[in-house]
Amino acid sequence: MNISSINPTVQAEQLKAEMNGEAKAAEGFQEALQKAAESGDVEKLKKVATDFEEVFVNMLLKAMRSTVVDSGLTEKSNQRDIFQGMLDESFAKEMAEAGGIGIADMMVKQLEKYIAHEADETREPFDLKG
Repeated sequence: MNISSINPTVQAEQLKAEMNGEAKAAEGFQEALQKAAESGDVEKLKKVATDFEEVFVNMLLKAMRSTVVDSGLTEKSNQRDIFQGMLDESFAKEMAEAGGIGIADMMVKQLEKYIAHEADETREPFDLKG
């Protein structure tokens, strides 16, 4: 193992950029969930929850892939990394649309009580921040 090629500064910057991107995505989902719940549109809420699950499953797949030792069967390259990233995104999308691991369903079930239904116009106040 050649440790001379490891640059902790570059790795720290990459990790920081990745975390900032994930934080921005989380803020976007929070806003989207808030709007979906306030609009009373259950289908919109399901879509946002499914999108969230897709991102979560993609992160899970990426984390799992990082634990696998490289077999050397294929040459390590940027192209392979891009392909694996795209493959993970595709798997995550298919998994989320097929029911995933149940996060979207649980989110919808939990947040539906904040949506005013046509027959019952009463609802609990919805605030993700509080």
